[in-house]
Amino acid sequence: MGRPLRRQLAETVYLVTNRTLEERFWLKPTAETPQVLGTWLAYAAQRYGVELYAFVVMSNHVHVLLRAPQGNLADFMGYWQANAAKGINRLHGRRGPLWQRRYSAEPVLDTEALLDRAAYVMANPVLAHLVARPEQWPGLSSLGQLLGQPAPEFQHFRASAWHAAGCPADRGPFQQRVQLQLARLPGLEHLPAAHYQERLRTAVELHVEAARCARQQEGRTVMRRAALEAIRPSQRPVRPKRSPRPLCHTTSPTLWAEYRTQWRAFVEAYRHAAPRYCDGDVTATFPPGSFPPSRYPRARCFVSTS
Repeated sequence: MGRPLRRQLAETVYLVTNRTLEERFWLKPTAETPQVLGTWLAYAAQRYGVELYAFVVMSNHVHVLLRAPQGNLADFMGYWQANAAKGINRLHGRRGPLWQRRYSAEPVLDTEALLDRAAYVMANPVLAHLVARPEQWPGLSSLGQLLGQPAPEFQHFRASAWHAAGCPADRGPFQQRVQLQLARLPGLEHLPAAHYQERLRTAVELHVEAARCARQQEGRTVMRRAALEAIRPSQRPVRPKRSPRPLCHTTSPTLWAEYRTQWRAFVEAYRHAAPRYCDGDVTATFPPGSFPPSRYPRARCFVSTS
């Protein structure tokens, strides 16, 4: 925690979450949806050098466990979400924003918490009681790859390059295949493949069992496949989810308390700088990792070199 904050931000793994506008089911699994979202997720990761550890696309939200070594998480998310929105809107013949708000990004601070959050991402369809087993989810998920299957490949037509070339009749040179690669969870890279996969399976099964017990206690059942397919993408949940996102994820009370202290200092520094900035003082200094208000473009973010 004593490292320069710029490096600390770049080394941190985040659980990133975002929901669709009004939580409508625009991301519902179809034959085309995984192609659109997987293609642009792969392109975005390659373009911005982002390491992906786990991901799942639900019908109205996404979870991605990742690290941005170049400190460009916002650029990565902006590129992926913008291109995914264009593709999904094209599929449904709609216009306008797809995403509800700015994504949340909670840091994951220790190896055991990383393992648990990766398992949570993979088991998310089960925790939502949509399927009994995570491998039954028809949407885009990293489950297969994390458990030893080959990385998925997607074929993409580079329309912009084709148009720039004068729209030739032969489109073959403009068809490109892109692979959606995963990295090993930090702290577990040294494990043999079989041991690594077993750790993940065990962690996933804990969430699957918790979901099964919850259904048993509540007297509910898993949604039938026919009921899932009958949902219209423009529908929204009867009871939209309203739970707040946590500050961070960790199994260590010490790390949690330290992060909370840092977060409070960050918020205090931002609240001190923002009014000066909005009053026209472009010398106002914002804490590192923040996004200054856009009214005046010359405000600075201070980066410690200690």
